[in-house]
Amino acid sequence: MLFRKGIKVILKQFVKATLKFYLLFKPNPPFERSKVKKVLVYAYTGLGNFILFTPTLRAIRKYLPQASFTLLYSNDTGCQEVVKGSSLFDKYIVVKRNADWWTKLKWIYRFRKDKYDLIISEFHNNNLFMVILTVLSGAKYRLGHVTSSGWDNPWDWIYNIPVKMKENQHERDRYLELAYALGISEQDVDKKPFIHIDANDRNFAKRFFASHGIDSRHKIVSIQLGTSPAMRWKQWGLDKYRKLCDEILKLPNTKVILLGSPDEVDMIEKVAAKVTNGRPIVAAGKTTVKQSTAIIEKSDLLICNDSGLMHVAVAVDTPVVAIYGPTDYTRTAPLGKKHTIIRKDLNCSPCFRLNGTKRVENCPYGYKCLKLITVEEVFEVVRKKLELKEGWNFNDKTTSRYSFGKKLKAKRSSGMPESSQTKCKLCGSTQLQKIVSKGKVGYFKCAQCGLVMQIPLPDEDKSKAIYDKGASYFRDRRKAVDYIKGETWLKKTASFYISIISQYIKEFNQKKLDILDVGCGTGVLVKAFVDMGHNAQGVELSKWASDFGKKRYKVEIIQGNIEKLNLPLSSYDIITAMHVVEHLRKPQETLRYLVEHLKEGGYLVLATPNSACLTARLVKQYWRYYIPDEHLFLFSPTSLKLLVERVGLRVVGYETALYENVSMTIAYYRLLKQVLKSLAKKIFISINSSINAWGIPVQKWKEQQINFASPKDGLIIITRKKKCTGET
Repeated sequence: MLFRKGIKVILKQFVKATLKFYLLFKPNPPFERSKVKKVLVYAYTGLGNFILFTPTLRAIRKYLPQASFTLLYSNDTGCQEVVKGSSLFDKYIVVKRNADWWTKLKWIYRFRKDKYDLIISEFHNNNLFMVILTVLSGAKYRLGHVTSSGWDNPWDWIYNIPVKMKENQHERDRYLELAYALGISEQDVDKKPFIHIDANDRNFAKRFFASHGIDSRHKIVSIQLGTSPAMRWKQWGLDKYRKLCDEILKLPNTKVILLGSPDEVDMIEKVAAKVTNGRPIVAAGKTTVKQSTAIIEKSDLLICNDSGLMHVAVAVDTPVVAIYGPTDYTRTAPLGKKHTIIRKDLNCSPCFRLNGTKRVENCPYGYKCLKLITVEEVFEVVRKKLELKEGWNFNDKTTSRYSFGKKLKAKRSSGMPESSQTKCKLCGSTQLQKIVSKGKVGYFKCAQCGLVMQIPLPDEDKSKAIYDKGASYFRDRRKAVDYIKGETWLKKTASFYISIISQYIKEFNQKKLDILDVGCGTGVLVKAFVDMGHNAQGVELSKWASDFGKKRYKVEIIQGNIEKLNLPLSSYDIITAMHVVEHLRKPQETLRYLVEHLKEGGYLVLATPNSACLTARLVKQYWRYYIPDEHLFLFSPTSLKLLVERVGLRVVGYETALYENVSMTIAYYRLLKQVLKSLAKKIFISINSSINAWGIPVQKWKEQQINFASPKDGLIIITRKKKCTGET
């Protein structure tokens, strides 16, 4: 045994000396982002660590749009599941952690042939295989963490872009130091972690809930009992979890779901069998990482140890109650005010830091930090969080679960500033400023991303009633066009859209494509696509409009809510949604749904009013596109780009136009004519009302809504779903 250890030490020192000698002859050029065409990222960390790494990966991907990204991972932690299906990586390569050295050396040779320009390795990835690969890959730039306060790295010398970490820095921020080292500004970084899930995962969660009798009446508490197999010392007592389940199941209309990996099924089943007050639902071993994420996303609360699913919950905005023992909470705690950690502040805790597990594995106090945490104190936090979530009062049997919502509504109507209670639906910022008042609602602008949102939003029944008006909705003269009398104008607009699409999508004029037009109205654009030889269909919420379009233009229009239609996934080359996104209650979710129906490399084209246009800033509440209860969200170029990037799209190009390309001079000449005409009407009405002598009826003029717009008041953005080359 000693002989073998000695041989290993000698070999390791030999490899180290050889690699150092090799690097002596390698140049260390200054970093130039334009020269980076291929990027290799290591993912040999835990699931939670990798989720915390995602803001850094997203920032670097955005900073290097010209580069292709490859993820190298082992298949034992689920890191790849975090980003698969998103636009972060073009290629996925798996090399098992326990693969033999002959296999690893062959992979090193392949990577060298692939000629990567940049290798990214964070502080968890410092095993010998990755050290050798980093050096022998031939990459011009090698980015990674080096020895810092509280952490020693024996391989500092392999990086020519070395990054130090700060003491007591949260792990997410340690990773972000890598992005800053490349020249990325902190102001340009979205720091929220994420995990990519799609409609299939969310549909699985819906079926799972339905099969266990869970519906909208229930509060859902998900619990992860376990931890990483190598770190069971993080785990709170199983009997305490059993007692906690008993207490939670005593609460009215509450369901408990037990999550975990396949190797934890026996442990979790034993806990579930001993629960006396009902039985928890065991999902452990029956779900993938993404399916577990979808369940957590729909849960009201996740209770767990310091674990990967804790960070999953943070990524999908589900409140967390995390039970901490030896772990350094300053480094891994769930970030956000809605999350709570429960721990004991002992002299010896935390003892698990970056420099290994020896100290924690040989705890002389029998993990007192975990044993002192009682069921009662955890349950009290859980109970309060569930009450806060929906306004339940579990101690008052007469309290309606909706009472909190009613109180909130009353506060709003009493003049309480809505922005103090509401976060931006896009970036999560609370820095909202009212810019326009329209009757009982206001339009608020996010200071961080520029999104303009109506507060409060109408209820769903009110929204549905607006679009169920039939012909009267599409012939309302307060809008830009009458959909019947304005047919010529609609055809001209369709031609304009096609000219933009042709400019940015080269395949459009080269071959027959499958196209879906969402919110197609009467189908004029669908007809234009069909006339060009494409296989096109539309989707329209209004029954009147879809029936009129099918009869008038003989095109295929599916009537209904896009998200409730059983359309085939990954089936369309192009999806268009012209003046739709501003009407959506949940733009991000709907666009994510549309992306899932695009083929790899497919295009999503959006048109919407531009809330940052000069007209909106000049005429304020008289801008045509402030339409309460219809236009719920209005986008600037910045916020629209952020939205599409959030759902896994890359921007190909955009135009600032509504329905035709004209110069700024012509656009604002037309706007000036509108203003002068409106002003003249207002003066005439005022004079006529004062002297009441001419007998000219002006009632219709009084009823007309004063609003203005110019041809430059819109945004058309062309985006593309990233191609994924799959696993090697």
